[in-house]
Amino acid sequence: MRLRNPLTLAVLSAALCAASAAAGDPARDSGASATLQDAASHLSAGDVSGIYGERPVGDPGAVGTGAPGGLRAAANAPGAAGLPENQLPQGFQSFAAAPPGVSGGAAAGSGSWLSRLESMASGLFRMTPATPPAKPMPDPSFSWCAPGQKAPCPVMNIDFSDGAEPVTEFVDYKKVDGRVFSSSSWWKFWDQTRRVSSSDVAQGRAGDCFLLASLAAVAATHPDVLLGMIKQDRTTSSFWVRFYEGKPLKPALVGPITDAFPVWKSDLSEYNLSGPVFAHPSSPDGPIWPLVVEKAYTAKFRHDSYASLNTGGDAGVAISRVTGRPTLSYSFYPGGTAFKTATLRQVAAWVRKGFPMTVATRQPQRCPGHHLTLGLTIRATDPERAAEPASRESDDAQVPYCDDPFYQGLVACAFRSGDPVCAQTSVPRLVPRHSYWIKSVDAAGGTVTLANPWGPGANVVTEPWSRLRRSLGWIFVNQLGGGR
Repeated sequence: MRLRNPLTLAVLSAALCAASAAAGDPARDSGASATLQDAASHLSAGDVSGIYGERPVGDPGAVGTGAPGGLRAAANAPGAAGLPENQLPQGFQSFAAAPPGVSGGAAAGSGSWLSRLESMASGLFRMTPATPPAKPMPDPSFSWCAPGQKAPCPVMNIDFSDGAEPVTEFVDYKKVDGRVFSSSSWWKFWDQTRRVSSSDVAQGRAGDCFLLASLAAVAATHPDVLLGMIKQDRTTSSFWVRFYEGKPLKPALVGPITDAFPVWKSDLSEYNLSGPVFAHPSSPDGPIWPLVVEKAYTAKFRHDSYASLNTGGDAGVAISRVTGRPTLSYSFYPGGTAFKTATLRQVAAWVRKGFPMTVATRQPQRCPGHHLTLGLTIRATDPERAAEPASRESDDAQVPYCDDPFYQGLVACAFRSGDPVCAQTSVPRLVPRHSYWIKSVDAAGGTVTLANPWGPGANVVTEPWSRLRRSLGWIFVNQLGGGR
């Protein structure tokens, strides 16, 4: 992309050497292509994720919510689309046409001196578009009619401790200040490298853990993909976001979307409710790229409605729409191939290859002798069950949900004395029907660490994989390799 202000090169020429020589750039544009494995030979047709369409409601793989507000899951559908390429602002065409898994030219190539120079220049001079600014897309709504449901469509509710209330009573669209991506302090003008981190992701009151866990996984392995995913039009304070869709996956541009996001109304601050309602910056000065991606995904793939996004979705579909690469899905449910395929050795190999990965936890169940509270099952005292011997399951079989300490807590150990989890003094609780991303693997110690997309402070689960996987539902392995 050429700089269109004649003063730019003169003003910034002194900073060129420092910008081009900056080291340790985590946002490099490696242009890495996926190392595809021929996994079809050990996958059954029913075990492969629907990469190009989501599962119906009620399917064990339709993961979902895990939102701090405790919401549930459903299916996906296409939504609004962006402008044709010939109506894009100048310089956006190459961004829109970037191949899967590759950053879009200077939009994401923060590792090149030219893109760093442009990044610094854009903060000083506005760049003139070649065409009149496009009219921004309408902001997503808060109501949605499920298939077969007639208007008027119900409004999305938000759960509070004393019940659920319509989101429209508490939320407004307002501009959210902040940088799209993290960078150095303003005074460090010679190093304005844009940065992406998995810690930028913080899920809010929408049940879109499937999307935010996918974003965190990609941020940890391929930050250049996310840096190349968003382009800001400073003349209109709007954004364009590139996803992938179709078969084969091809770029799909969404925009322009405004810089206004759903935020809590000002009179709710006394209840400690302020700022963005859904995806939100993970710190007061944190970047806003997760908010931008979430809003664009809602507009494009979820009926242009946060109410539809709130119903959950398939992480295998979402991560492919972000990276442009296929996702393999393995089921831990009876009849699935995950126990034979997703061994500790194989998961460690996938991590070494840079494959972004997420896992889905189990569907919540109503259990005899239990009661349901805030989406989590809590075992009640059951003297008759106390006399039963501890069950013995195969190491390649799921632990019964109602007796699983990872969901029920140590109280379940009264009935599972032989479970290795029960030897611990405390057990990390898995959120049911939720998406986590695989943060790391300790092959020598035999453990896998799962991270929660709820943001900093959310629980991180590090447990032996041989036991942890018996409490999971699915594992999603995106085939974009060669990460940092």
